[in-house]
Amino acid sequence: MHKRLMFFTIGIGATVEDSIALAIQNYRPDHVVFFTTDGSREKVLPLVLAKLGWSLDSQTLFTVPTPAEFEDFDDVELLHIVYLRAMGQAFVAHNASSADAVVDFTSGTKAMSAALFSAAYEAGVEIINYVTGERSQGRVISGTGRMVTTRPRRLRARDSLREGLRLFNTGDYLAALHAANELAKVATPNLPHQGETRALLQTASAAFLAWDRFQIAEALEHLNALGTEHTELSGKALMGKKPREERKAHLYKIKNSPLCLERLAELVANAKRRDKHGNYDDALARLYRAIEYMAQLRLFEQFGLSTGEFPVDELPESMNKHVESGQQRCQLALQDSWKVLALRGDLCGQKFYELQERIKLLKALNARNNSILAHGFEPIDPVNLAVLREAIEELAIVGWGEERWHATLELCQFPKFKIDRMME
Repeated sequence: MHKRLMFFTIGIGATVEDSIALAIQNYRPDHVVFFTTDGSREKVLPLVLAKLGWSLDSQTLFTVPTPAEFEDFDDVELLHIVYLRAMGQAFVAHNASSADAVVDFTSGTKAMSAALFSAAYEAGVEIINYVTGERSQGRVISGTGRMVTTRPRRLRARDSLREGLRLFNTGDYLAALHAANELAKVATPNLPHQGETRALLQTASAAFLAWDRFQIAEALEHLNALGTEHTELSGKALMGKKPREERKAHLYKIKNSPLCLERLAELVANAKRRDKHGNYDDALARLYRAIEYMAQLRLFEQFGLSTGEFPVDELPESMNKHVESGQQRCQLALQDSWKVLALRGDLCGQKFYELQERIKLLKALNARNNSILAHGFEPIDPVNLAVLREAIEELAIVGWGEERWHATLELCQFPKFKIDRMME
């Protein structure tokens, strides 16, 4: 069982011993750590011990005198480091946990109090205490003391919420969702809007994580929740009704149509997100699939043909030499699909072969085959990603027009939180 530790700063002032004794009697710690100055160790600490009926060699306490170099006690940063280190040592020495610790900064200089508060915050201490009461000449009158308690987890929750929003904006939707789920465990009754913000982060992270994984039905479910459960806050800090409904319509097309321009755009946008995070193998795999998918889409839209069950009698004569006798249907690989398009006079097919010559498209496609995610062991050169992106851009513009292609790509872009508005 963990033991409870309590940490105090002690300055020089009248009735300090009353406030410290009140806090100790309330929390009943197993061990107490006093952060003192040379003066308070000599003049005030004996009064505190006498009030408690303790001796300096008691098993229930030890002191950490402030180093002599802090004569003016104004260096909050150095005091913070000293206090934080002492806390860590105390936790280890007494098999104690920061979750069971209490910090009291009633006494001490302003710098000492600030340093103890910040050290407690960083250490993960769960209770920070301060004794107040009726005052005379700035001192709490003996017998009037009452305790004011702060739970830093509620303050840390705000920092964690901001970090979760930042993670979302960088595209790390899984980490953002994890942060939101952890925040759901922290009660913040004095900050109701923080709970609303956390819930929005949770729903949005789940939506765009599913979308990023091509889990379209799940993404739509969460996007619907954005509109029904978080309408006002979502519109204020993420995206309004119009862009949300446009993206939902975009996803419904993908859900209902295996072959559509929207799905092609999704592959390209997803590859861009992988590239942004330095996942070049993943990005190249998606762009390779986009080139392959584009040929499938073009054959279907222009000629009503499927690369998975391509009629043998539709093959150009130069391509049917590998077809077995009596075979009625075959599967077309990437290169064969583009060749069929070119031989049928399709503008995209002809553009594909032009790009092979002009930007060495075939070399970039082969880079995927030689990568660790396909058949080889070669690392991906980002130059090949640029070649495939350029090829897809030119092919898509030829096939579907620049305006339609770019409008479709725009619907694949994920929004970002306006963090300052979220944290108001």
